[in-house]
Amino acid sequence: MVRQRAPSTTSTNSSVGVQTNQELGSMYDYLAKIILLGPSGCGKSCLLHRFVKNEWRVLTSQTIGVEFASKIVKVGSGARRKRIKLQVRLS
Repeated sequence: MVRQRAPSTTSTNSSVGVQTNQELGSMYDYLAKIILLGPSGCGKSCLLHRFVKNEWRVLTSQTIGVEFASKIVKVGSGARRKRIKLQVRLS
């Protein structure tokens, strides 16, 4: 499920806070949260590593617990170009 990023409701009384909110607001247009589910040893961590770092893991050990990563992808072109932040979690 992809949702459009809501405007920040934090207080912006200081000039540092305003600059930080503007920088964070311009980083992405939409936020998508993804959860990968599957049996142990099926390759979820390898897929996540490939997606985020664009390289395959040759030797791996099983992940214990939960793994999390995020990446901003650009979709479209010209004035319709959007940045989507993908947050991926493995369980």
